[in-house]
Amino acid sequence: MKTWRSSRKPLAFTLTVVVMAAVIGLAVFPSLRSRAALPTISVSGNKLVANGQEVILRGVNTLDVLAMRRYMGHFDNAYFAEIASWGSKVVRIPIHPSEWSHRFFNEGGNANKMETIEQAVTWAANNGMYSIVDWHVIGSLVTGYFQNRVYKTTQAETEEFWSMIATAYKDDPRVAAYELINEPVTSRTGWQVTEADWIAQRNWYEGLVDVIRAIDPSKPIICNGLDWGYNLQYAAANPVRRSGIAYGAHPYPVKSLPWESYFGYLKATYPVLATEFGFQNNGSSVYDESAYAGPGTYRTDLDTYLESKGIGWMVWNFGPEWEPILVVDWSYTPSEQGYFYRDRLWAASGGPPPTPTPVPGGALHVSNIAMSSQKTGLNYKALATVTIVDASSAPVAGASVSGTFSGATSNTVSGVTGTNGNVTLTSGSKKNGGTWTFCVDDVTKSGWTYDSAANVETCDSITAP
Repeated sequence: MKTWRSSRKPLAFTLTVVVMAAVIGLAVFPSLRSRAALPTISVSGNKLVANGQEVILRGVNTLDVLAMRRYMGHFDNAYFAEIASWGSKVVRIPIHPSEWSHRFFNEGGNANKMETIEQAVTWAANNGMYSIVDWHVIGSLVTGYFQNRVYKTTQAETEEFWSMIATAYKDDPRVAAYELINEPVTSRTGWQVTEADWIAQRNWYEGLVDVIRAIDPSKPIICNGLDWGYNLQYAAANPVRRSGIAYGAHPYPVKSLPWESYFGYLKATYPVLATEFGFQNNGSSVYDESAYAGPGTYRTDLDTYLESKGIGWMVWNFGPEWEPILVVDWSYTPSEQGYFYRDRLWAASGGPPPTPTPVPGGALHVSNIAMSSQKTGLNYKALATVTIVDASSAPVAGASVSGTFSGATSNTVSGVTGTNGNVTLTSGSKKNGGTWTFCVDDVTKSGWTYDSAANVETCDSITAP
C-alpha cells in the first residue's frame, strides 16, 4: 500500500482529507481525549500568560515519541512521570519528518501517528505538564537544503502536518504552543546569516502561520532563528507580522556570543523561549562546555542569563539516545547535565526535591584512565576516560568524578559515570597541541566512599600530536 505522502492530490484536497483523518483518528481513541486541568496559555505583549499571569515554562525535550513507539520502546506513562518528578512543567515533543512519513505509521492511514502524539500529550498533561509540538526539521524550505535525510520534508508535507496538529489541538490548553520548524539553516555554511536570509525565512513563516491561523486563531506559534535555530539578530527590524508570535533560540555551547544580541534582546518586545540547548563534556565540538567562549562556565552563565531575562527553557534530551543526554540509561540515572538541570527544575518548581532513592553503599575507586586526543583544525584537546568500579571491580554508575588537566592547558573538569562506569572529561584546546596530564581529584556518590588508596592509577598523560 502506498504511504500517505506518496498519494498526494492537489493540496487543498489533501489538507481536507488529512484533517478529517486527524479527527477520525482521535475519535477512534476517545479515552485519550480526557484533559488535565491546565489553563490556556496565550501571548500578551512580551509574555506568555495564563489566567492573566505570566508563565515561564521550564522543562525538557522528549525523544521523538513516534520513534519511541516504533523502535526505541519506553513509550509509557512512567517516562512522563519521571520527567515530571524532576519538576518539569513542559515537554517539547519533536516529530521528525522521517518518522511522520514512515510506513509503520502510514500504511494504516494517519490515525496511528496522531494517536501516538495524542497519547504523549495526555501522559504529559496527566503528570501536570504542558506540551509544545515541534516539527523537527534541520534545514530550509526556502533554499531546499536539509542536513540529512531524516530532516528532509516538503512544503506540502509541512502544511499537512500543521493542519492536522492545529485541528487536533486548537481548543486544547494541554498544548501550549506550536514550534514551526526546529532549526532553520540555509546551507552547510548556514552560520553566515544576512538580513536578506532572515527576511526570506520571515516571509516563509508568515505563509505557514496563515495555514495554521485558518484553523487555530490563537495558539502561540514559535518561530526560531537561522543558524541552526539561533540567530534572531534581524528579527526586531523584520518581525513576523502575525499575531500570537513567540521566538525560539537554541543556545548550544559552540554558538557565538553575546546571547543578548542574537536572541535575548527580543524579550523586551516578544515572548522568547530557549527550546533546545544543553551540554555534554565528551569532546564534542558543539556540546562540550569547552566550546563556550564566555567568561564563566556554560551551564551557570546560561542559566543565570535565561532567568534574568525571564526566558523559559527546554533542555535537550530526556533519554540515553540523542546527545546531549539528560539520563545515561533507561533507569533514568542523570547524566552530568541531568544532575544540573534536575536541580534547576526542582529549584524553579518550588519546594524541596523528592527524597532520593536509597543506593547501596560501598567503596569505589579508579580502575583505569584512558587518554586520547581530539583535533579540530590546528587545535588539539586531551580526553581522559575514567573508569570507576566498586570493591568487586563492578562498574559504578552515577559517580561524580572531578579532576584537573595541567600542562598544555589547565582546567578543572567534572562528569558523571554511565552504566559502564566510564566518564570522559575534556581539556581546553591548544593550538598545535602539547602534553597534558590529567589527575583525578575526587569521586563522590551518595552512600559510597572513595577509596583513593585502591586506585589502579590516579594520573595519566598524553602528548598530541
